[in-house]
Amino acid sequence: MTVARSAFTCLFLAVVLAGTASPVAASDWTGVWHTNWGRMLMWQDGNQVRGTYDWEDGRIEGHVEGDRLYFIWREEPTYAGQTDAGPGYLDMSLDGQSFSGAWGLGEQMSWSTMIIAGGWDGTRRAATGVAAILGEPAVEADASGRATVSWTTSIPSSTRCQWGASQAYELGEVSDPALSTAHDVAITDLRPGQAYHVRVGSYADNEAYTEPTWSDDIVVAIPTPTGIGSSPWGRIKGGVLPATSR
Repeated sequence: MTVARSAFTCLFLAVVLAGTASPVAASDWTGVWHTNWGRMLMWQDGNQVRGTYDWEDGRIEGHVEGDRLYFIWREEPTYAGQTDAGPGYLDMSLDGQSFSGAWGLGEQMSWSTMIIAGGWDGTRRAATGVAAILGEPAVEADASGRATVSWTTSIPSSTRCQWGASQAYELGEVSDPALSTAHDVAITDLRPGQAYHVRVGSYADNEAYTEPTWSDDIVVAIPTPTGIGSSPWGRIKGGVLPATSR
């Protein structure tokens, strides 16, 4: 009886300690990964993750629960349907330096019902440098609704540009993993006579990062077809948008 009581006490303490243990923090998926589907870049914001990978210009978007990332992958040419999209999941290793998981076919499938079509494995790359944006990005805008943003970085780095009607930059994003010191992004389908907020960024050597080196907010005014206004662009400084002739 004494032995049985001691065993019960140990079991009880183990259950209590397990129940009071600190919760495990969600994994950090931000970084550059070498995977069986090519180089993969991921950005994490809270529990939301977006990313790109080399194979068929692939993209993923999903959410993190503990050490698991649930996502939907999409690839060219359609980025949809039964063969160019589907669910998947990745499990982070304990040291945060690798992952393994699986993917399925069909964008309408859920993670719980997907039929595994293949594996997905990757290892994290280490950081090798810090990219600095040199000077102020140059902006050219015309009445066709097109704006071109150009900037230079201190070392070869990747390219990222976001824009929107506000500083939430909610209207679009361009990301290019190719390494360069000269960066150019063309933004199209902008509305003449309207001002847009733009920011550009570059990742440290494109090997690993937590956040890109971002520029300050840039306000781009798209001229009207009649050419009203002498300033196609301006830059916010201290909350003021100065007029700039070109």
